Amino acid sequence: MKYVYQKQIDGLETCPPEEYHSKTCNCFRWVFEKMDDERNFLAQAEKNPKSLNDKTDLQKCENYALSFHDTIENSQAHFIKLTKRFKNIKKLLGTHIAQGTLRKKDGVGGQIERNGHFNFHHTEESNFNKRFKIIRTLQ
Repeated sequence: MKYVYQKQIDGLETCPPEEYHSKTCNCFRWVFEKMDDERNFLAQAEKNPKSLNDKTDLQKCENYALSFHDTIENSQAHFIKLTKRFKNIKKLLGTHIAQGTLRKKDGVGGQIERNGHFNFHHTEESNFNKRFKIIRTLQ
């Protein structure tokens, strides 16, 4: 599997982590108003390279993964929690929720956390912007 950020993660220790595995599931992601917005499926490390400063290899690895949620409710709840901590979150992370399905060939992801979030290292074949659809505005 060749990941979108293969070049960047090659120098990191065990990235993606060994416990990550392929996933086939319906999921949700924060996106901007138009699905063709190039920021929709960029990793945080790509959006804000300075965020990698003083990070461990594992933390850098996580920053090269995309964030998804298992349900729309968990996606919205996590967003609300973050808006309380970060003022301009909509400018950084998105304004809408998109829904799509992960397939085995799309990459590998970690365990779903208690808040429904999981990280996912996507492959060059994933073409999410064509397969995900905006379903609602983030509140």
